[in-house]
Amino acid sequence: MTSVKLPNQEGIKLGHATNGLRNLDKSVKKSRRNDKKKWLENKAAEAQHAADLNDSKTSYRIVRELSGARSGSDIPIRGKDGTIASSEEQAKRWTEHFAEVLNQPVPETLFEFNQQEAVQQVWM
Repeated sequence: MTSVKLPNQEGIKLGHATNGLRNLDKSVKKSRRNDKKKWLENKAAEAQHAADLNDSKTSYRIVRELSGARSGSDIPIRGKDGTIASSEEQAKRWTEHFAEVLNQPVPETLFEFNQQEAVQQVWM
């Protein structure tokens, strides 16, 4: 038997109960490993079946499920001042961002592309 001393208490005798708990813990962990292995094998078989049927939607769903990949849609967006924006402010911030990026002034000089010259340059 093992004796354990707790602060300000007499030693507590541990015996058969501890060994039983240890064995139970081992069997639970072993069962968990086996269950996880079976689950993964079933997912692999399901993915293989989907791939054999050219079902890309199911294949990608299984891959996402196994990889634990999550959508980044819940990532907070910061305003220009650096503070985290609310959902309404985030929509306004996206509008501002794309207005700045996409709405550029027309260039002063435009490149005139002559298709015939380009073809001749490529083949020479």
